[in-house]
Amino acid sequence: MSPLTITIKDWSAWAPGLHTPEDWQQWAAGQKTIGGDTQPDVKAIPAMLRRRLSPLGKMALATALPLLDDAEQNIPSVLVSRHGDLNRTLALLTDLANGEDLSPTHFSLSVHNAIGGLLSITRKDTSSMTALACGAEDISTALLEAQAILTEQSCEQVLCLIYDEPIPDVYRNQNIVLPSHPYATAFLLEDASKSTSPGAIRLQLELRRRGTSASGDLNDGSPQTLTFLRWILSASRTENTLELPGQRNCWHWSLAC
Repeated sequence: MSPLTITIKDWSAWAPGLHTPEDWQQWAAGQKTIGGDTQPDVKAIPAMLRRRLSPLGKMALATALPLLDDAEQNIPSVLVSRHGDLNRTLALLTDLANGEDLSPTHFSLSVHNAIGGLLSITRKDTSSMTALACGAEDISTALLEAQAILTEQSCEQVLCLIYDEPIPDVYRNQNIVLPSHPYATAFLLEDASKSTSPGAIRLQLELRRRGTSASGDLNDGSPQTLTFLRWILSASRTENTLELPGQRNCWHWSLAC
């Protein structure tokens, strides 16, 4: 795979205890940790839709919407979650096992692209939306897909939203990798040839044979999205490259010249 240039115009992230860009900068520097029982700010989500959202959905939309305040009306999006809204799905399965009627509303909101649909309704955005389950290789696969859409559709911007939460206890075993806390990250990609944003982050992505320098094990339970976010927030003063392990190869990230 030849190096692919990806330009991140802006980013947003949320996790318990980390709400602002300043919080995340301190986290990247090792001065703050993720933790606590705080909730995302959902005031920007209409009350009617807010009532339909699960905690996972509220977290995801609350992270994405600030990036879109000054953006164009129609922006394609890529939404990525390893497990999706598994708590809602488990509740439906429990009702089914107990012989109870299933809620059509809960069922429609349990599918993998439901949060993207609610984001589209919130913004009245009819542009394309892609929902992916990328496993542990979330950030690299997500940004690759977003860049492909940016090129294929000749659009100026694409939203990439990645979110997950700890899975229900009933599914926990040694064969399932899971985050230990809820988190959401959003990246607004733009066409590198038209980029005029002074704070844009220009990166290069290359798929390589897996080496010994990859950051962490593929199944260590640490979200690669957060590893990537820590790197781009500190890349200017530490390492200029990042290698994330894949199932067969390695995702090699570097700062573009």
